[in-house]
Amino acid sequence: MIAVILAAGMGKRLSPADGRNKSLLEFGGVTLMARHLSILTTAGITRIELCLGYRATAIEAEVARHAARRAVTTHINAEFDAGSLLSLWTVRAAFQSGEPLLFMDADALYDQRMIARLLAAPAERQIFPRLLPLPPI
Repeated sequence: MIAVILAAGMGKRLSPADGRNKSLLEFGGVTLMARHLSILTTAGITRIELCLGYRATAIEAEVARHAARRAVTTHINAEFDAGSLLSLWTVRAAFQSGEPLLFMDADALYDQRMIARLLAAPAERQIFPRLLPLPPI
């Protein structure tokens, strides 16, 4: 299973005063990004596709400090300020892979039991039988 995490936005709704990306906010001394990586890998996710943009270097440094860094592939949405649709386009290969996906935003705070319940739930029916090949940007 692939976890796709969008972490490219500027966080206009939350806007941390120090300009950090929302995924670097700390709860209980742990950043949201570190929590995501720990929870996902503990749940058995071995491939994490991470879309970055705003403050990408700081997030990459946080990922590099984490034991799950080998499971993470980063993708850069250079036009992150134009909306999340471009972030989806940036990670489109994961959606075209045919593998089951867990799709999430990086600014969500959740309990690890939620991911376990999602992964244990019956598989949803495939909505799109086959995605058409997408042209390169």
